[in-house]
Amino acid sequence: MNKKILYLALVLNFIITGFFWWAGSSELFGLGGDGALKAFGRLFGLVGQLLILLELALVSRVPFVEKAISLDRRVQLHRWVGYGILSTFLLHPLFLSFGYNSGAGATNQFFSFILNWEDIFNDLVALVIFTFVIIISIPVVRRKLRYDTWYFMHLLMYV
Repeated sequence: MNKKILYLALVLNFIITGFFWWAGSSELFGLGGDGALKAFGRLFGLVGQLLILLELALVSRVPFVEKAISLDRRVQLHRWVGYGILSTFLLHPLFLSFGYNSGAGATNQFFSFILNWEDIFNDLVALVIFTFVIIISIPVVRRKLRYDTWYFMHLLMYV
């Protein structure tokens, strides 16, 4: 399998994700600004999940991916996809908190999500772990850590 097919598969995944997002969220745009914030908050969550799958595919040692994309390129892509994951995972709750705030304020809505919605606290813990691992993977920070320490902290992602 060559590189063009892999990139085509990636683009198709984003298109399919966008299609289902639009099918489930397009009516929110008719609700005004809050609706658009909710819709884009959903999109950031979906794109973040897709980026996680891409991240795993880049480091999973799948033979056809290894043959199509060199290790150096996969490591470089892995780093940039990680930054994309952090961005989407920070924007997802931000947009949803502003979209659902109902006049109570985005901060109050954020804490309402954590305290009252099922599994949101677990999601917050995952966000903190993701953020921590990505921060220690920034080249300036990573150079200050021993490789074994960095690698062990990177394995926290599997928790």
